Amino acid sequence: MSEPLYGEDLAFVQASGFGGFAAAAIAEVIPKLAARGVTRVIDVGCGAGVTTKALLEAGFETLAVEPSRGLLAFAREAAPGAEFRLGSAYDVELAPCDAVLALGEPLTYHEPDADADALVRGFFRKAGRMLRDGGLLIFDVIETDGDPLDGRGWASGPDWAVLYESREDRSARHLVRTIETFRLAQDGSYRRSAEVHSVRLFDRRAVTTWLEQEGFEVQVDMAYGRFDLAPRRVAFTATRRR
Repeated sequence: MSEPLYGEDLAFVQASGFGGFAAAAIAEVIPKLAARGVTRVIDVGCGAGVTTKALLEAGFETLAVEPSRGLLAFAREAAPGAEFRLGSAYDVELAPCDAVLALGEPLTYHEPDADADALVRGFFRKAGRMLRDGGLLIFDVIETDGDPLDGRGWASGPDWAVLYESREDRSARHLVRTIETFRLAQDGSYRRSAEVHSVRLFDRRAVTTWLEQEGFEVQVDMAYGRFDLAPRRVAFTATRRR
């Protein structure tokens, strides 16, 4: 992955046609935050700002973190009242807060040669230091067990189209997504671009253990409330022990 993920064209496609997951997930998460008396939230991997906007509209003070400049531009436009930082979950310093969210698998994106387990464990450690007692860390990942994730698909909008292919190496806990976008240019032609995303898969038992070692009580689900996740996606709600 020599090029940044979610460059200009794929960020446009994501913002234009793929906000459904974020909208459905955050609608289920917000009542949980409100019930716990949460006031300040860090939205990690905020994407095009769907979750950030919903958090602001629900009255939460929100810091949004996103490594893609293209997506961050859309997020700033969607939620101008939030605070934004460009960077990954592993590099950005987190401020004290009541809840940390990482919805839509942002913790699964890693360079092929990265020590993904160490990075994610480090993120849990950092979140644990920033969260108040009783604070929440809510996120989802793709798990190692289940039916193969190999496949192809496509989607389109009035001025874009996207083709994608997924190939899984189960022994390496690795999923490669190849994505090609076609975006309508001002001259009426379509600009073509391509990205390759390297995604790491995780064992839910291992993730649970890592969280417990950092002082969290852990609940594991296959859904956010009434919103069922896609196959092999697992949602974690980790509560900082008092």
